[in-house]
Amino acid sequence: TEASNTGSDASTNVDMDEFVSSLVGRVDNAKFTAQVGLKEGKILDGMSSMGVDEGTVLNAHLNVENNRIQNGSNVTANKALDSFAFTSVDGVYVKDNQLRGDVNLWKDLNLSESINSGLGLSGNELHTLGAYANAATNAPEKNDSSMENPLIMSTLKGQGNASLSNGVISAGDASATLDGQSNGHNQISVDILGQQISLLCAQLFASSLQVNTSKGNVKTGAASVDNTELTVNPQDGLAQGSIGNVTISDISMKN
Repeated sequence: TEASNTGSDASTNVDMDEFVSSLVGRVDNAKFTAQVGLKEGKILDGMSSMGVDEGTVLNAHLNVENNRIQNGSNVTANKALDSFAFTSVDGVYVKDNQLRGDVNLWKDLNLSESINSGLGLSGNELHTLGAYANAATNAPEKNDSSMENPLIMSTLKGQGNASLSNGVISAGDASATLDGQSNGHNQISVDILGQQISLLCAQLFASSLQVNTSKGNVKTGAASVDNTELTVNPQDGLAQGSIGNVTISDISMKN
């Protein structure tokens, strides 16, 4: 997906898919919990189908280190999901760098290979978050979009925090090189309630910024954005927020 931001005499393209993928790839450490209800009925088709009872709620606990989901992370359901051949599953968990699940008497089933294969990745162990984000962004679009979202988005709530590693975040014609992780910069708090995602960051710090426009290339030295608050509604594509202070050094432009 591309968005265009046009001024009076210059324009630049911002690729939001690339931005999200590169941002996820920069998540170094994170802790996150979330809860959401499931719609009653059937999820997926064929051997992968699962039946959902009324009042079923998913609870997720995610722990990330070095951009990898850590052992002990899990997603559980308060009511078991009915799967194929009269079996049931009540959640998945990470163990030995593999996504696993218990289906009735079959314990510790490794589900990683199926997940990886569905995204065009190989192996029977979990990859980095960045690898999954990149694979999802570049996956071919499926013609069948008839499956309804099984989540009751109005019940979604979650909270957590993440620290971003040093390196490049790109979004089409714009990019930033994050820096200052050792000084505690680039740490983000996240709160989710229904359709609203709130992000709070005390200080975002980049050693350089670059924006390519139709009239030339803009480059800067160090840039700091303090006390950033951003609220996003993904469904409507709307965002609003505030910034306490912005400091940018050594701005140059070449036509």
